[in-house]
Amino acid sequence: MFRFEYPVFDKGGNPVLDKDGKQVTKGRMLDFMGFQFHHDRTTIRKSNIEAARRKANHISKQDKISWYNASVMLSYMGLFKHTDTYNYYIDYIKPKINVKKLKRIVSKHSRKENEHDRLEKSDRNTAGQAGGGRQDIVAVNGLPA
Repeated sequence: MFRFEYPVFDKGGNPVLDKDGKQVTKGRMLDFMGFQFHHDRTTIRKSNIEAARRKANHISKQDKISWYNASVMLSYMGLFKHTDTYNYYIDYIKPKINVKKLKRIVSKHSRKENEHDRLEKSDRNTAGQAGGGRQDIVAVNGLPA
C-alpha cells in the first residue's frame, strides 16, 4: 500500500503482533543522512554507530586527546542525543569517554584559534606612526592631512 514503514492493524483496529509479541509492520524505514526513520522511533545507521564506538575506544586508549578526535566524538554525541539509541550510548560509549572533558578540549582549541584570528585581522598601526586607523590618509603638498 505505502512505501514507507507503517504498522499493520487487523479489521478490529488492533495492532497485529508476531510470535515474539512485536508489532508487525509493512513497508520499509526511511534511511536518510545517517538516520533511520521508523514509524515509531529514529535510530542511527549501523555504520555510523560502529564508527562512534570505534572512536570512543580509540579515545579511551589515548593519554592526550587531540582536539580533532574530541570534536569528532562530540559530533557523534549529537547523533545519540537526537535518536532513540540512549541504551547503546550507556552501554558502549559512556564508559569510555568523558563528554565534559571533550567539550573543554574543543572549547580551549577554538578560543586559541579565535585569538589568533583576532590578532591577524586587527587594525593596528604597524608602521610606528601615531594615530590608530589613519594609515591610508596621504599628505598632499607636504601638509599633513
